[in-house]
Amino acid sequence: TDIVTVTASSVRFTHPLYRSAAYWTFDPPTRRDIHRRCAAAESDPVRRALHLADAAAGPDPELGRELVALAEGAVGNCAFTTATALFQRSRPHLTDDIERQRCDLATATAALAAGDLALARTRIREVPESLDPVRVRSVRAAVAEADGDIEAALVDWVEAARLARGHDAALAADQVITAGVALVRRVELALARSMLDQVDFDGSDLDPVREVMLDVLRGATNLASGTIDDASVLAFSRYSELMDLDDDDLAPHLAFVAGVVAPSLALFRQHDAASAVSDRLDRLAVERTIPTILPCTETARGMIVFRGNVAAGLAHLEQAVSLAVALGHPSLGAAADGYLGVTQGQLGRADALDTAARLIGTGVLNRQVVGYMTLGIYWLTHSVPERALDALLQIHRNPDVIPQDYVARWQADLGEAAARCGRFEIAAEAVAELDSLLAYSSDNWLTGARERVLGMTCPLDEVNDHFGRSVAAMEASLHLSGIARSELLWGERLRRARRRAEARPHLERAREMFEQMGCGRWVERAELELVAAGAASTAGDHSRDAERVLTGQELHVARLAVAGASYKDIAGHLFVSPRTVESHLSAIYRKLGVKNRAGLSALAATDSALRPVS
Repeated sequence: TDIVTVTASSVRFTHPLYRSAAYWTFDPPTRRDIHRRCAAAESDPVRRALHLADAAAGPDPELGRELVALAEGAVGNCAFTTATALFQRSRPHLTDDIERQRCDLATATAALAAGDLALARTRIREVPESLDPVRVRSVRAAVAEADGDIEAALVDWVEAARLARGHDAALAADQVITAGVALVRRVELALARSMLDQVDFDGSDLDPVREVMLDVLRGATNLASGTIDDASVLAFSRYSELMDLDDDDLAPHLAFVAGVVAPSLALFRQHDAASAVSDRLDRLAVERTIPTILPCTETARGMIVFRGNVAAGLAHLEQAVSLAVALGHPSLGAAADGYLGVTQGQLGRADALDTAARLIGTGVLNRQVVGYMTLGIYWLTHSVPERALDALLQIHRNPDVIPQDYVARWQADLGEAAARCGRFEIAAEAVAELDSLLAYSSDNWLTGARERVLGMTCPLDEVNDHFGRSVAAMEASLHLSGIARSELLWGERLRRARRRAEARPHLERAREMFEQMGCGRWVERAELELVAAGAASTAGDHSRDAERVLTGQELHVARLAVAGASYKDIAGHLFVSPRTVESHLSAIYRKLGVKNRAGLSALAATDSALRPVS
């Protein structure tokens, strides 16, 4: 009775190991006979075919074709994990070389969608390009992109689109869309625009969904690189037509929505829309077993949450990178990896130095740029502007770096570091670069950044005008960190000019906002300035702040616990076991000096990094 559970309609083993031990007790002929009996009694076509596959003593081409047909049906339902397993089971039964090659190609394609990169890589090697030049190149490109060779991938995608363009515009569009997703996910905007320019679909008879996706892709890449015009805004806004599809019609396009739409909405500060899209994607990813969607939605959430709580945003970004690595597809977390370093730097965390070294060491220019940006903000956070300037000059003086090609902007940090080091000529160069970006973009953040640097370098009688415009522009851009830093630098400039009474309101607002965002080191800097400006000291001990002592995963667990989530709920959200959650909470309690959840919740009242973000 401890081994099996008997009911009126079934007999079930109480543990999979018991079932396995019983199964392998029988000799092969007996096992095959059992599977034949199960197949005869099975009404589900997939389970019936799998039993027949296990019952076969050798290759059975007819059964192999039946399994392939079932796998293709699973692909149509976006059940890629099931499809991959069915294609794999069909392969030993196919005796015709062409059929086996087609099966290998289909397996590789399904495995990519299911997140099994190792299997995709193995299977595509078995397929000659002559079998299907477009699809073989497409899969090879996806594998190359996942392995980090984006240039080779782009060559294959563009060639696949060119080969398909003359006879199948839809297939050609699919290559461009797939490449666009990969490039946007990696924040390779210049390559994305170049690819879109190389393959022209004007006059093509495309279905409405593909037309929408191409428009959204063009709009997203233009807007992200700063080309904010009516045509780009209108093109990107067509994403709503995708979200109006029902779940079954949207399912084949989840990778596009996750890789392009969700992070773009977050980047463009359409936070409610980004949250709604991410929530729907998460649900469909679980229902359809498509785990490759999840790193993208975690990245979008990190970008959303970051606006109000830097420490909480860090937890989502670390989760995105962790999931991508666990799936064996690190490029799925490429965008998160870039934001991760800058976020660690703004919190002043030592692991920012490791992230920066890793990014710089890749040899990939756009990742190196983010690595030097990470060093810049890290050293500014620690009030070492000389080292910040050294790092940021690696970008500023690199002739291969074209600012318009980057989502990330380093010019404000460059200007601040230069001004604090007395290098006003470099600060002026930073302003000139911001002016060139503003020439084709009306982004409020850029205006705020420009006015902030001018406020640090202008004559004293112009300080309030420049900083006032900086704060107003940052408020219009909904960028809390930008507002707080402009207020802090405004107060610092006034305090150093002995206008202490004028400085205090700006410093107080900066301190309050940095506290709200969980940026303990910036809080300390604001408090030191306030004391120097004649305010009474309210400085507390920030050495045990959650954003300092907890890892990103621990911080995520802590915030979920404060929100009231159960062990099981937290485990499901983070894709770990309840026992792992228990271990995390024990470490959290020890590091923060509390005994239980009640103590953790009480601490959240004074430590904003622990508070759930709506």
